[in-house]
Amino acid sequence: MKIKTLQLFILCNLAFGISTLSLADSEFTKEETPVEIMTKACNSYRNFDQVSINAHVSVDELYEDFTRGNKYSNVEIKAKLPKMFKAESKGGENFRVLYDGEAITALDTSTNFYAQYPLKGNLHDFLLLTERLNQPTPALDIVVPKYCLDNLKLMNQGKFLATSNINGHEVKHLEFYSTQRDSSLKYQIWVDTSNERYVIRKLLLTTTYASQKLDYQYVLISKNVNSTNDDAEFSFNPDSTHKKTEFLFQP
Repeated sequence: MKIKTLQLFILCNLAFGISTLSLADSEFTKEETPVEIMTKACNSYRNFDQVSINAHVSVDELYEDFTRGNKYSNVEIKAKLPKMFKAESKGGENFRVLYDGEAITALDTSTNFYAQYPLKGNLHDFLLLTERLNQPTPALDIVVPKYCLDNLKLMNQGKFLATSNINGHEVKHLEFYSTQRDSSLKYQIWVDTSNERYVIRKLLLTTTYASQKLDYQYVLISKNVNSTNDDAEFSFNPDSTHKKTEFLFQP
């Protein structure tokens, strides 16, 4: 049995939850442009050593033959900056992804099959790998300020859509896309601007690859910037019940 790339990295989809995207100065309010709002949102988790996030994540797939698939999960994400990460999905998908700065591990918790890939570095390197594999990780993107801000620079169109409410929080609904880099990508982001640190409450990433249209939706349930997790929680030590397989991708 092999673990699907989508199942792996989209675990961010799963989890990690939130995207970082782009914009340009477009008409918004007289006070802040979409770029200014997203810049603050990208820096929401700056200067925190550890971040824990709980979110609802769904992946909606539409194929060229008009068949549709949908996966929905509750995801818990933990990040120990700058290089450790853990995401666990329960519900539609039951799997765990870990990164300790040395290797990526993906575990199907329903079957105990796992795969590992060596990758020395930090979370920014992890995100660059998922980008090369065309596997968006919108939730984790926003936790890493540098990656979030780098993506922000790539978008050249942004606009304000509306003011709405997400789980009792008033948010600004923004849309971003690029007419230069990749027209198949479009982001809708709902940002809570009520506090000094802006928070992304919801993210919808729409992308089209070949014969597939994918919608990744992330909705923040809770966050904790004062969590404490031991390094061992981000590493994987298989026992006799675990069965090793291989990734289907070739980075």
